[in-house]
This record gives sequence, C-alpha cells and structure tokens, in this order.
Amino acid sequence: MIWFYRLLYLPGLLIALPYYILRMWRRGGYAKSFQHRFGRFHRLEPVAAGKKRIWLQAVSVGEVLAIGPLIDALQKDPNVEIVLTTTTSTGYSEARKRYAETVKSIGIFPLDFWLFSRTTWNRIQPSAVILTESELWPEHLHQARKRKIPAHLINARISDTSFRRYQQVPTLARRMLKKFRGIYAASELDHARLLELGCPAERIHSTGSIKFDVAIGERCTEEARTTLREDLGFSAGDKKFLFC
Repeated sequence: MIWFYRLLYLPGLLIALPYYILRMWRRGGYAKSFQHRFGRFHRLEPVAAGKKRIWLQAVSVGEVLAIGPLIDALQKDPNVEIVLTTTTSTGYSEARKRYAETVKSIGIFPLDFWLFSRTTWNRIQPSAVILTESELWPEHLHQARKRKIPAHLINARISDTSFRRYQQVPTLARRMLKKFRGIYAASELDHARLLELGCPAERIHSTGSIKFDVAIGERCTEEARTTLREDLGFSAGDKKFLFC
C-alpha cells in the first residue's frame, strides 16, 4: 500500500505545484527555512540517554496556539525535549515567536514523500511523534512504524468532508489509523467516526478539544469591577445586558 501511495504522490505534487507556488507568492513568508520541506532540517544530535525527544506537529496558527498547554505539561518533565514543526508559514512564524525559548527546535514539516520524510526523520531522531487534529500522513506514519516509534493523534477531528473521503478508501483509512498508538478525539462524534473508519476501540480516547482547555484567570475583585463600571458610565443599580 505504501508503494502505491509513493508512486501517486509525485505526479499529484507536480499537478498541484502551480497552485502552491501561486499561494506561496501571494501569502509570502515561505522563504525562511523552506528547505525543511525537502528534508533539509538541521541535523540534531542523538537523544541523550534517559531522555525522550517528542516530534510535535501543528499545522497552522490555530494548532500552534492550542498546543501551548500541552507543551507546558510536557516541559515539566526535565527528561523530555520537544521538536516542533508546522505546515504553514504563518504557523511557523507564530511558533518561533511563542516557543523559541521553550522547545529544542522549530521547523517546517516536510512534504510527505518518502525521501523528504525519511531524511527529516533521520535528522530529528524522535522518540515519539504527536500529530494534531486531522493530520493523517501515510509516509510519516510509515516511517514511525518502520522505526517502531509510537505515534499519537491529539485533538483528533474528522470533518464531514474528510469522513466521506475516507469512507471511499476504507482500507487506506483503516491502515493509517491502526498505526497510531493512541488517538484522542476532540468530540464524541469524532470518536464515533474514527471507530466506523476502523480504528481499534482500545486506542481511542475522548478527551475533548484542547482548543478549549485553557486556564481561566482570577475573577475581578469588587474594587476592580466598581472601577470598570464607573469608567463605562454605569451606576451600581443600573441593569446591564450583554449581546454576543
């Protein structure tokens, strides 16, 4: 199955190339570290004894923002180091702005062709990989299985469109899903769809969306509320309505 995917990937990439070149030209920001897409990730030293290197992939800005609590939780373990990659230029820029001082390395996810993927894997040398939301990359998952590296999918989502597409290729969907050690569904609907697509039940966990897993700051003090109310021109007895 993986060889069939590899044979189809390059013609598909060549067909889509004009569209991506046009999009890159319009959006800009692709020049920096563009070589990462072809496996030219900066080579990292082997993982030190007793440590784990987690390769965390977040597609764009939304995912980069959402994984903040996860990075904070992982970094509490001094034996864990994180390599963070993104797919879009905006995601890459946001990752560098937010996590440059936190994670070991930041880069761009390679194109899912065997040569590019294999080269990146050899340069990062992860102990585990984590994908976010709906990222099912056959070559990336094959490299993980080949190296006996556990792969996890967090905040897993299956949109209506993706669900219909995977139903048309059930064998491919089932094989990809079985390559994950653990899948953490963003909702009960996503959980049900993953089961229907053939993911083993014991590997799926309904954990909710990490995009809503945020810490709520302290409530305003009475003094702060009074000051804010006065600044807005309200008196203590006025009724207030909030429309969203």
